[in-house]
Parts: sequence; C-alpha cells; structure tokens
Amino acid sequence: VPDAFHDLLATLVRDEDDVLGDMMRCAVQWFDRILVLDGTDDEARHRRTSDILSSFPEVVYVARDADVLGDRPTRDGARQILLDEARRRYGTEQWIGVLHADEFMDQDPRPMLAAHNPLLDPTIRIRLVHAFLHTDDEASWRSDPDAYMSLSIRDRVSHVMWPGVPETRFFFDRGLRDYPLAHHSKTVPISFRAGPLVDGFSVV
Repeated sequence: VPDAFHDLLATLVRDEDDVLGDMMRCAVQWFDRILVLDGTDDEARHRRTSDILSSFPEVVYVARDADVLGDRPTRDGARQILLDEARRRYGTEQWIGVLHADEFMDQDPRPMLAAHNPLLDPTIRIRLVHAFLHTDDEASWRSDPDAYMSLSIRDRVSHVMWPGVPETRFFFDRGLRDYPLAHHSKTVPISFRAGPLVDGFSVV
C-alpha cells in the first residue's frame, strides 16, 4: 500500500486548546494532511485554537461547525463534513485516521496499516487507553515544571487505564459509505463491520 494512503487524519476539536498543540506535535509525525472540525464556542478559545492549528502546515482544512452545520446540533456524524472535503481534495481509496484533539497517537500507524488488506479489513480497531494523573508523579511536576512540560505526553502522564476500550479509528474510504450527520457515537461511516483489533497499538 503506498505511503500516501496513510497520511490523512480527521480531527474533532472542542475547547481543547490547552492540549491541542501537544496532540498536533504527535500527529504530524505520521500525518501530513489533517482536516479539522472545530466546535469551540468561546471566542477566545476559538482564536487560540485557530492560532495553534495555523502553526502546523500539515493542517490543510479547518471548518467551524457553526459555519457548516448552522443551528443543527453537532453530533459525531459531523465527521461527514471532513470526509466530503477529503474526497473533494484527494479522492478515495485511502486510509483515514480519526482522532479527537485530546488524544495522542505517538506510534507510527503506517506499518500496521500496510499489514492489512483494505479489501478484507477496511476498518481497524485499536485500544483507546485513557491517561490519568497520579500522585506518584507529583514530585516530578513540582521539582522542575519547565522540564516536566517539555516531556512527551507519554512521559508526563505515565498512568493509563489498561487494557482500555477497543475503538475503530482507521477506515479505508472507497467512497461508498457516509456518516449520517445526526448520528452520535460513531467514529467511522455507517455499515462498516468491526475490523480486527490490533493489540500493541494504542491511543492515549
């Protein structure tokens, strides 16, 4: 599978400007075409979000949900806005990764995707392991805050809720399936069956 199939990421952002820069520094290691839907309501936070996104040339498209959805309630199906734009720009027949702006992918997904035949496995599940702060780390936070903040997210927040929750976060888009805009709790377009769970690859 050509590398070009592995570099397209769809991201939803809402009031996450405090961690967005960290998330993006992880994501741009593996994705160089990132499309974003921003649902931030507060204008100051929206401006900070816009400033962060504009500092990454890998971000090729940003839409604000109020501008593209109007008064319609925002649901997970709003990813269709990003999928339509990805198809308009780049066509189909490619893997697409899905992340929220408070999730960190610090492993290269390309070897994993290259190992899967998209005609047999058009979706891939990975483990979403929620990170949490722990009192064991307090000494590190207090002793040298600047050094602590310079660490990667995995080094900073070292405790996760293993084994996590399996979620589908990659799908191969052939242009045949869409998201219903009003649908919620759906990370990939409808009618995809659950793909294989790849243990050893997780998102924090």
